[in-house]
Amino acid sequence: MVPRIGSKRFQEVTPADLSLLYSALEKPEARRNKKEGCGLSNLTIWHVHTFLEALYSFAEHNGDLDRSPARKTRPNVPRCADKMPPAVDVAETERLLQTVREVEPTLFPPVMVSTYLGTRRGETCGVRWSDIDFAKSEVTIRRSVTRTKLEGLLIKSTKTKKERTLPLDPATLTEFESLRRSQRRDRMTWGPGWEGGESPDDDYVCTSLNGSVLNPDAFSSRYRTFAHRNGFAAITPHVLRHAFVSQLIALGFDAVTIASMSGHSPDVLLNVYAHAFDERKRDAMEALAEARRLVRVTA
Repeated sequence: MVPRIGSKRFQEVTPADLSLLYSALEKPEARRNKKEGCGLSNLTIWHVHTFLEALYSFAEHNGDLDRSPARKTRPNVPRCADKMPPAVDVAETERLLQTVREVEPTLFPPVMVSTYLGTRRGETCGVRWSDIDFAKSEVTIRRSVTRTKLEGLLIKSTKTKKERTLPLDPATLTEFESLRRSQRRDRMTWGPGWEGGESPDDDYVCTSLNGSVLNPDAFSSRYRTFAHRNGFAAITPHVLRHAFVSQLIALGFDAVTIASMSGHSPDVLLNVYAHAFDERKRDAMEALAEARRLVRVTA
C-alpha cells in the first residue's frame, strides 16, 4: 500500500486512490517475488480493503472524517474466485517426488513435506524433528518461516495462528525416519560448522546444507529451476498444497476433516474448492440412491 497511498495524509485519500490501489495489487509488481507472474490473490486484496474499510469507518464514527473513501469503493475482483491451480493427481505427485529423489536429492525433504503434509511454503521450512512424534505416528505444524527485507528470516506462528496435528501413515513415517538418519550423519560430518539447533531434535527437517534454517525464497528458487528442467513447471510449492487438498476431496473426505489437516477454515475451504465438492455431491447422491434401491430390492 505504501507506494500508492503511503505518501498521502489520512484525510486526503480519495475513492479514486483506493481504486488505483486495488488495481495495482492485481499486478505482478505487487509481489515481493515478481517471478510468480501474477499479482496478489483476490482474497488478499479483499483483506486489504476490509482493513481500510474498518480503519476509515472508525475515523468516520469518531468524527475525524466526514465520509469514508472506502464506503463505496470495492476491489474489482471476486472474493474467492481466483484461478485455481492445475489439478494434480496422486500419480503425478508421486512421479514428481521420485524425480526429485533421483535428480535433486537435497531438494527432496521440502518437496516431500509439502506434498505429504499439504503445508504452506513457510510451514514446510518450519517443521522441526521435535514436532514429529514417531511413537504416535503424527506431526504437529506449529510455526512458519518467513523473510523480510529489513529483518531477514523470522520464525512465526502459522498463518492462522493455530497449531494442527496430522497423523502419519507408515510409508511417510519411514521416509521421515530415513531423512532423520541422513541428517544426523550430516550433523556429525559438519561438526562445529553445523548451524542447526542445540540438539538433533531441535534441528529443522528441511535445512540448508549446513543445517541452518531453510529460506522459503531459496526453496522456491531451487525448486523452480528443478521443475523447469524436468517437465514440472506447472507444479509449484503452492500447487503441491492444492494437490494435497484436492486429492483428499477426490477420495470423499468431508470439508471439516480436510480443513483441520490443511489449516484452512471450513468455510474458506468450501468457497475455494466449491467445484471439487460439487462433484462429490453427485457421487454422494448416487451412492444414497443405490443404498435406497438395495433396501427396496430386499424389502
